Amino acid sequence: MFVGSCTNGRYEDIRLVAEILKRRKVAPGVVLKVAPATRRVWGRLLKEGWLEALYDARAVITHPGCAGCAQGQIGMTGEGEVQLSTGNRNFPGKQGKGPTYLCSPATAAASALLGKITSPERL
Repeated sequence: MFVGSCTNGRYEDIRLVAEILKRRKVAPGVVLKVAPATRRVWGRLLKEGWLEALYDARAVITHPGCAGCAQGQIGMTGEGEVQLSTGNRNFPGKQGKGPTYLCSPATAAASALLGKITSPERL
C-alpha cells in the first residue's frame, strides 16, 4: 500500500489513514508506505501524533515529497505483488513489476488492515 506523494500526500488524507489505523496493526505480509507531500504536512502530522499512530500500526514513513511513483524511492513492487496507491500514477512499470491500483486513503487503510483489497465499510 502506498499513501501520499508530492501530489497526494495531503494532511487530511494521511490523518484519515492514521485515524483508521489507530490502535491497530497492518496485516502480516502487507507493507504500508506513507509519504507526506511537504515538510509542513509532515510537521503537522508529527506534532499532532498522527505519525506515531502510523508508526505503531507498522507503517513505513518516509521524508516528504516524491515517493511511490518515483521509481524506487520508497520501494518497488515485485513480480506478483499488488499495490494500492493514493498517488496519481499507475501506468505499467512505474512503481515496479506488479500492478498498482489507485484508491482512496480510506480504502488503502482498510485494505492494509485486512490484507486484501476491500472497502472501509467492511471494518
